[in-house]
Amino acid sequence: MVHVCGLIAPAITESSVFESLDSASDLFEVGSLKNSDTNTSCQFDGLEFQCENWHVESLDVAKIQSSDFEDQSRYPKGSVEFDCVLLIWDIVYEWHGRASLGISKEIGA
Repeated sequence: MVHVCGLIAPAITESSVFESLDSASDLFEVGSLKNSDTNTSCQFDGLEFQCENWHVESLDVAKIQSSDFEDQSRYPKGSVEFDCVLLIWDIVYEWHGRASLGISKEIGA
């Protein structure tokens, strides 16, 4: 579960790894090819996000909690750091299937 409280802001927070709201937006707008986990080990479905009217806003976060990231058995204390919240809404979009990705279980091969 994720819980976020904040207000829409005109710019991204100064502590963000992104230089600006535009640079954060650009990363997600052009990075439209994604891979999604499947029920098959080491196999990922390819998906492409296509959007007609891309628009992003920033959120000035007053409070954020994530039950997933607070699980120290998965993420040791200090290994995850919050950066920013980007709001993407009122857009026209489609997901399109793309080639699957299979990876090897071998590490260091």
